[in-house]
Amino acid sequence: MNKTANLYARIEPDVKEQAENVLETLGISVSSAINMFYKQIILQQGIPFDVKIPKAPENSAKWSKERLDAELEKGYNDMLKGRTRPAAKVLSDVKKKIQRIVKMQKGLDDARNGRVTPLDDIYAKLSEAISEINNGSQGADAEKFIRNLNF
Repeated sequence: MNKTANLYARIEPDVKEQAENVLETLGISVSSAINMFYKQIILQQGIPFDVKIPKAPENSAKWSKERLDAELEKGYNDMLKGRTRPAAKVLSDVKKKIQRIVKMQKGLDDARNGRVTPLDDIYAKLSEAISEINNGSQGADAEKFIRNLNF
């Protein structure tokens, strides 16, 4: 569908810059992000997220002795019931998540810098290989096909 409607909005410069940096990292244009937001408004029949004042984090230093004892008791009971995870496992999981994010970022950077094969080139090679197979070319087999896909 052609996009012909214009949208003009006033926004704080630092909010705009931070949001655009996030969108750039994701590989999404501002126009696409706004379009997605509008579509979610339609699908949800309202703002697609909670609009509320967040609670300030609790300051445990201000807890009463009774409250601190109760929280410590909860933690102790969780430990007794096996509802804990070793710190090494938690750190390992965090490290894996960070590595996945770094890998995704590298892929986005590669795409932005032209270090990936365009889909048109992949499609052309696939079409050529399929034609060879359909025409019964000598040696046209899956192994040769895979080897020749040098991207």
